[in-house]
Amino acid sequence: MSLLDVQRSLVGLTRGSMGAYENALQLTPGEQEWLTQILDSKGLQVTQQIQQWWRMSRVCSTAPLTIELLKRTGLTDVIVEYITNQPVRTLFFAAELEQFKQFLENHAQVDTTTKTLIAFEAGIKSASQLASANLTTPTFSLSLKFEQNPLELFTALLTGTPLPSADSQGFQLVVDSTLETLWRCYRNGAISTHSPYEQVAAR
Repeated sequence: MSLLDVQRSLVGLTRGSMGAYENALQLTPGEQEWLTQILDSKGLQVTQQIQQWWRMSRVCSTAPLTIELLKRTGLTDVIVEYITNQPVRTLFFAAELEQFKQFLENHAQVDTTTKTLIAFEAGIKSASQLASANLTTPTFSLSLKFEQNPLELFTALLTGTPLPSADSQGFQLVVDSTLETLWRCYRNGAISTHSPYEQVAAR
């Protein structure tokens, strides 16, 4: 049925993606001509810009460290790929963050550090939501392994300084909604009850 191809093409075009439009097999000549006219219209350009801006705003505000790391590692195209090719499933910030996390986790170009970092930012979002609701149950807990010192990594991304080198032992970072600062980090093999690496989360 051509209506489905028309709808999919329109949804894709508003994101800035040509995939559904180019792969549509059921379009009539009239529908093809109509979509071509829309493609060249200023109205579509404005719609694309507004939608992409809102999605980028949601991602940048919920995953600023991950976005900066992607830029540092030359993977800006991955961000563009997400905005243009992934369907808009939600207008909620937390749900957009989860969708972005899943996209990065399944992307072949994204390295382990970036995947761990987006998991941390998504974890902090989930933990903070539970903590702010003052719920004793359910709780949120997540354990992540970082090759670099997380505090030094976060600081470098926030200040524009060089990224830290990998540590031979590595670091374990725990996100937990019951912690006052929501997360705690320690070097592998040396658990500390009051780690200096908690300070970034308290800012």
